Amino acid sequence: MVVDDKGSGNIDSVGVGVNISFTHDLADRLEPLRRILPPHLAAPIPSSPPSRSPSTAATQPDSTSTPSIPYSLLYSISKWTRTVEGKATLSTSSLNPRSYEMVSLLAGSTTSPERKFPPHKVEPDDPLADRRREINDRKAVVTLINALLSIGGSGAAAWYATGVAGWRNEWVRIHSLRSTSSPS
Repeated sequence: MVVDDKGSGNIDSVGVGVNISFTHDLADRLEPLRRILPPHLAAPIPSSPPSRSPSTAATQPDSTSTPSIPYSLLYSISKWTRTVEGKATLSTSSLNPRSYEMVSLLAGSTTSPERKFPPHKVEPDDPLADRRREINDRKAVVTLINALLSIGGSGAAAWYATGVAGWRNEWVRIHSLRSTSSPS
């Protein structure tokens, strides 16, 4: 359920099916809101997450033992704190509305802790990939050298042609520089 700008509980599809790990920090942040939130937002907030002893943490995987809270509930709470009613209620309770923005609420949390994602498979390096990369690098260097020699060659050709034609030195230099800087 997502709260609209007037603070009413309208259903929205934001974060449907997505859960967020309900950490102790998040529980501590939401605890002062339990008494001031509207009932439709305060009721679904779970109680504080159970503390995990080192022996419990070693025997139970994180995905099955991590308590979670729906993303849509956090979104609704965050949206309510930005309404006029929410800001007024928070200020009378001496709570900072910025502490309940989504960035603050999601800090240190894990998305969908109950889901098992497949392991990342690193594909073995292609033995020919290095060779292809080396060939492409050589082609790039040859292309660059070819471009530089073409520019220099056109300038030298213009210098020689204008000199043979009997042009004055100033015109020879101008024409040779112009032929290297712009296409003719």
